[in-house]
Amino acid sequence: MRNEKTLYVAHTMPGLEQTSWQEIQRRLQGAALEGYKTIRDRNGMVLFRYGGAPEDVLALRTAEDVFLVVERVPRVTWGYEGLSQIYDALVRSRFLSTTRPGRRVAAPRARQRPSFRVVTRMVGKSQPYRRKDLQQSIEKALVKGSGGRWRAVAEGGDLEIWANLIGMDFICALRLSDATMRHRRYKTEHIAASLRPSVAAAMGWLTEPQADDVFLDPMCGAGTLLIERGVIARHRLLLGVDHGAEALAAASANIGPRHKPRQLFRADARRLPLRSGSVTKIATNLPFGKRVGTHRDNVPLYREAIREMHRVLAPGGRMVLLSSERDLVEAAVRAVDGLRIVRGYGVQILGMQARIFVIAKA
Repeated sequence: MRNEKTLYVAHTMPGLEQTSWQEIQRRLQGAALEGYKTIRDRNGMVLFRYGGAPEDVLALRTAEDVFLVVERVPRVTWGYEGLSQIYDALVRSRFLSTTRPGRRVAAPRARQRPSFRVVTRMVGKSQPYRRKDLQQSIEKALVKGSGGRWRAVAEGGDLEIWANLIGMDFICALRLSDATMRHRRYKTEHIAASLRPSVAAAMGWLTEPQADDVFLDPMCGAGTLLIERGVIARHRLLLGVDHGAEALAAASANIGPRHKPRQLFRADARRLPLRSGSVTKIATNLPFGKRVGTHRDNVPLYREAIREMHRVLAPGGRMVLLSSERDLVEAAVRAVDGLRIVRGYGVQILGMQARIFVIAKA
């Protein structure tokens, strides 16, 4: 039943909320969507209920961080009355009513009084109180609501509480994840403009992965897309191509002995060493023309590379491309008979506006 499920929040890169929900549906049986939120230039948020163990949500690949909701007040009154409303809701929270900070998440056992740090964010309609006022009110409420078992600290802390006031919607949540969820332990080698793992995972999901996929990244860089696709689901073969020896060395180091069968090739994405129609799925991060390449270079590169991807892609296959050069991608796809853009997702990548294109071959 709905009231037996815990409310969680998954943080995503801005624009990837719906894609993250697709993964949640696939991975977490019985999960129910509560809604989406976006904090511009910071992150997207997926609110969902799930009745399984909290450890399950830590397996999500498209999320940057995951949180267990302590309390939500969806209609906060404007002004200081709303601040009191938030305080009262936290003091009465069921999350704090037992000797542990949650029904399924045990408190650290190193101390009898776990310490906590509060991170506050206020977005939307201006309030008469400061963010610091909100933070202090939350700290006092959590100490009182826990019967003095919790103690607030300015830095560090056993627990990290994120309190978001988005418009008039207040969401207070306990962070379950750490930095390895965003950065991944496998990524030991980096190159310029390397793809963020959660974005790579989202692109992998958008290829609609199947166990018999022959998956190609024709500009594989440090191998992030290949690794994330290997983790998402079974595959028949992973293929990585890059023109740079440094990139291929980084990809080989990051992949290590995992995700077999797979092959890496040094070649130009415009002249792939593959038979026509030999791959079923393609995903790649095209150069944005800023940190790598230029817009002038991208004009012929996009046209020739997308034509070559079409050649090696099997009929009925799918490609997922990420770029900030929207017009160049659309023009290159229009120039190839048999390719069509199925949908696009706007996404922010390190402050830059970009788009993920899902493209089908007839």
